Amino acid sequence: MTTVSLFCTNGRIFAGSWSTQPLIGVAAEYASNPELVASRALSETHAALFVDLPVNYDLDKVHFSVIPRVRYGGASGYSSVTSNYYHLDASAQFTDEFGSLTYTGTQYRDSS
Repeated sequence: MTTVSLFCTNGRIFAGSWSTQPLIGVAAEYASNPELVASRALSETHAALFVDLPVNYDLDKVHFSVIPRVRYGGASGYSSVTSNYYHLDASAQFTDEFGSLTYTGTQYRDSS
């Protein structure tokens, strides 16, 4: 079984205290014998598009980030590449000379 990342690109973008580093890619997988049977073995090929789009806000006393992640593959099968998901991670941190307060939250939705 072979997994290949066909395409992946990212770059960092700054706008004052705001920044983002988006990641867009395509993943593919080929399995010559996915069910591991000796008779009539058929190969399977799967592909999926994934996107990560983190957004950050950073100042001396306030830090905030939201990171949505999405993967979509238009096929079904045994492969982890066919598992569609939407993940959202968020955090906020407030700091002063006496301490800090941090909030974090996540929401995950997965088709597997």
